Amino acid sequence: MAAYTPNTYVPTPQNVQQGQRTLWVGDLEEWMNEQWMWSVFSYGQTVTECKVIRNRTTGQCAGYGFVEFANYYEAEQVINNWNGKPIPNHPASKNFKLNWAAHGLSKDQVGGQAPGGDHAIFVGDLDFNVTDAELLTFFQTAYASVKTAKIVTCPCTGVSKGYGFVRFSDEGEKYRAIQEMNGALIATRNIRVSE
Repeated sequence: MAAYTPNTYVPTPQNVQQGQRTLWVGDLEEWMNEQWMWSVFSYGQTVTECKVIRNRTTGQCAGYGFVEFANYYEAEQVINNWNGKPIPNHPASKNFKLNWAAHGLSKDQVGGQAPGGDHAIFVGDLDFNVTDAELLTFFQTAYASVKTAKIVTCPCTGVSKGYGFVRFSDEGEKYRAIQEMNGALIATRNIRVSE
């Protein structure tokens, strides 16, 4: 893989702590699995974990994943140097689509128990005009243990990326929400809910 020249600096959003070391990787294709991610992102960095998110029913790639680095500085270097740059050897000359992840990849943060004993779920296919407050209210009307809701936004523009996370204090309600809210209508779109 060829070395990349620095891209335009992407400012780190205020909500990203210097302990954060996980990046969201978007526009993944079916053939882009964890092994592919590991080989691409470990070039010059120390990758500690990769995860491609898959549809629970079909097992197919959901189009995004996460890569975790040994430290914040390696993750920052990758997002600033690679975001928007061509993916090496991609048949359609596709570019990397990277952002800071809302959560880390350790098993107690993604798809499981979030920091502080909370249980987080992923909510995708959100209408781009839905706010944090609207997402929170939507889930709180059905589940008393909902604590927070956060929509992921572009760090430069502040525009919604169309997905977010909802945290529950009760693990049972988290799993009920995954079953009951998948396909529910919020604003103009049916949402996708998973771990």
